[in-house]
Amino acid sequence: MSPFSSTRFHSIATGSFAMASTCPAGSIVKEKYERLPDYAAPTHYKIRLEPDFSSFTFKGCVEIDLDVLKATKWDHFEACEWTRVAKLAAHVFGKVNNACDRFTNRGYSQKVQLKIDYMGVHNDKMQGFYRSKYLHEGQEKWILATQFESTYAREAFPCFDEPMYKATYDVTLVVDDGLTALSNAPVRAESKEGKKHIVTFDTTPKMSSYLVAFAVGHFEYLEQKSSKGTLIRVYTVPGKKHLGEFALEVGTKSIDWYADWFGIPYSMPKCDLIAIPDFSMGAMENWGLVTFREIALLFDAEKTSTKQKAYVALVIAHELAHLWFGDLVTMKWWTDLWLKEGFASFMEYLFVGYNYPEMKIWLHFLNDELASGFELDALKNSHPIEVPIDNPNELDEIYDSITYAKSNSVNRMLCFYLGEESFQKGLRIYLQRFQFSNAETNDLWKCLSEASGVDVMALMSGWTKQMGFPVVAVSKVSEDDKNLKLSFTQKRFIADGSEDSADSLWKVPLTFSSTSSPDQPFHRTVLSERSSEQSLAVAKGEWLKVNQGTTGFYRVKYSGELLEGLLKAVANQTLPVLDRFGLSNDLFALANAGQVPISQVLSFVESSLKENEYSVWRTLDLGIVRISDTLAYFDSDGALKKRF
Repeated sequence: MSPFSSTRFHSIATGSFAMASTCPAGSIVKEKYERLPDYAAPTHYKIRLEPDFSSFTFKGCVEIDLDVLKATKWDHFEACEWTRVAKLAAHVFGKVNNACDRFTNRGYSQKVQLKIDYMGVHNDKMQGFYRSKYLHEGQEKWILATQFESTYAREAFPCFDEPMYKATYDVTLVVDDGLTALSNAPVRAESKEGKKHIVTFDTTPKMSSYLVAFAVGHFEYLEQKSSKGTLIRVYTVPGKKHLGEFALEVGTKSIDWYADWFGIPYSMPKCDLIAIPDFSMGAMENWGLVTFREIALLFDAEKTSTKQKAYVALVIAHELAHLWFGDLVTMKWWTDLWLKEGFASFMEYLFVGYNYPEMKIWLHFLNDELASGFELDALKNSHPIEVPIDNPNELDEIYDSITYAKSNSVNRMLCFYLGEESFQKGLRIYLQRFQFSNAETNDLWKCLSEASGVDVMALMSGWTKQMGFPVVAVSKVSEDDKNLKLSFTQKRFIADGSEDSADSLWKVPLTFSSTSSPDQPFHRTVLSERSSEQSLAVAKGEWLKVNQGTTGFYRVKYSGELLEGLLKAVANQTLPVLDRFGLSNDLFALANAGQVPISQVLSFVESSLKENEYSVWRTLDLGIVRISDTLAYFDSDGALKKRF
């Protein structure tokens, strides 16, 4: 996300409801951010915008239908009431010409309409309703696009700019003749007025303000209907539509796959995917008009790598998963940002894994998601997945690998522990129960508990409410011909090897594989205490792997005897690749933290001479470089380095 630059200002009328307005950075300093009071809520917006490409300004008019929820004092809403706001918002809105009609106090449970005429600016900051430049046939051209998450909708129209205030939207765009105008919903009507082209769009579903979107310019497109009848279009600036063929394939396939997997049809008749030349994020899930960086949507099969192709597939799958997780069901407040980002991040891999198996996407996951989440969350100054947000300006700090990669990894852990069938059932209950509404983390836990019979809130609260993750130390207590008794101990893993001052404790979902069951867990349990012992049905001489498939968001530290058995399985390739990655990644991290001797890492490297998977070699390479850099300070004669 780009830095936030607008601050909310509440001043419509004394004693009445407040509405989000705009003021540019530096024009006002507010030490305390005030949430919108609950006196009123919007039910419908009617927005008319007329952009001017010659001056990069726009005329706007918004009519907001409101439900007055509590008795309050209503003053006159005239231009004079907006003088202060107009001055503060001058750089964004300019002069407010007409605030609204007059209405007086009519008490509780009344419906009123607020009408505002205003002026705005198409900035070059890639937020709000902004301008974006591109070159076509050597000439500089412009389009207009939007980026409203998290609190930039107010830069395009006055609104209740918090996610819990959902409403329907009617949008009209008045543009120069020859330009294409796009918004969330399909076009309802088009007409001419002199040299202007007036485009009116259908009413949207009930949604949050940050999901509203507009785009104006010269565009080309490819289109295809999905098997369920949704019209998918991929829009580009002139000369690039041929690069959208793969995006069209993924978009068409994923929108139907999600409808089936979630058990809820997509809520609009169309979904546009548009590549924006200047775009601050990878992509944005505006309902019905999804915006992308060009590199995240367009793919040249003749020039671009297969890794880039996988990236494009993942980004599209991520954004279209948001059409359910984020758009259909939205967090009440930004504290639960992970509810949409973590689940969209997990679903993108689930979709690509099922639909493009040749991409081996779960190997990409280990390197790009799990390892990234581990790296940031192993720092002392990490943060929990659920972070109390008092001011949206704080959101810049949590659009990071914790919100995306760790949340993704934790969801994967939960899915594989509960089983995909129970996990899917719980998500279906959640989406059905809260569709077109808002939810919090505990709402999701209740739905998953209902579906699985597991107390998911008790299981998962530690993973989302406290920072960090555990390392589970496992050692052999005793064994006979058929059984192996193990001791388990957990503590927080910190990258610099220091101890956890918070004495953190997790409920750790443990899964086990062995020589007899290498690809599926033969046993599952939860480590709830600091230490425990357990006997498992493992024959003497078999290797045992904790965290089967590397599905858990924790590290495992093995005693020497258990590690020796796993190294033999690495050498003869009987340990599956996901587990080889996990073992490698854990060993290097533990060695760097001073928790295991470097000799264990060197033994793993020697056992990997037959390794042929890129993901494992990548973690080996990164780990060796780090160890090598460390050895440079202590290995003056180079004896240890020779073992590399």
